[in-house]
Amino acid sequence: MDDPSYGDPYGRTTQQTSTMQTIDQDNKNEALLARRNASVVVLWKHTMVSAGLSLFGVAVGIGNIVVGADSDDGRWHLSGGSLVPAILMAVCVIHGYFLCQIGKEKNCEQDIGTTAKCLFISHYTMNWIVLHAGLAFFALSIVGILWCSGAVTTYTTTNKKTRITTSHNTTCPNDETAAIATASLAVVDCVAITVCSIVGLVLYHLYFRYYGIKARGEY
Repeated sequence: MDDPSYGDPYGRTTQQTSTMQTIDQDNKNEALLARRNASVVVLWKHTMVSAGLSLFGVAVGIGNIVVGADSDDGRWHLSGGSLVPAILMAVCVIHGYFLCQIGKEKNCEQDIGTTAKCLFISHYTMNWIVLHAGLAFFALSIVGILWCSGAVTTYTTTNKKTRITTSHNTTCPNDETAAIATASLAVVDCVAITVCSIVGLVLYHLYFRYYGIKARGEY
């Protein structure tokens, strides 16, 4: 009769080996679940920071548009402010919010579900979009500030033999100070939004396995 422990270096039976493997797998699953629950806390904090930057960016962007409404040409509007990156960041916030809600509801379940996986992937995709939008509108805001600071046309008129020289900025709105201030705030917010999106991308690469997403080449 064959020895059931044959082939095991520690003399364990097949049943004992199977039990040990099951226990080991259960421990791995529990550790994976614990790490996923911990990641939900981090993602929630990231979502709250993103929400703050988004609200600030929308306010600054609207202010930038209002101030620039009386400019002599349309170039000031092309500087954009932080409105577009902030709106895109708001989409990230929505994805992050629902992802964290599902994570909290399923904090005792091994499988977080297909919806959460899709939200996690779409959140990652939106962070890429926000990253590029933040960089683009950062550059455009800088260009807007430079246009507003330097584009001045000088007019000279004669009134009763008196020469009057008038300087007029042809690209900046009438309230130059407000325009530069809102554009500067937009620059700051675009930088913050860009950094926040980079953090979101890093979090994806740290946590994707905890949400049932496999790396390239894994089956």
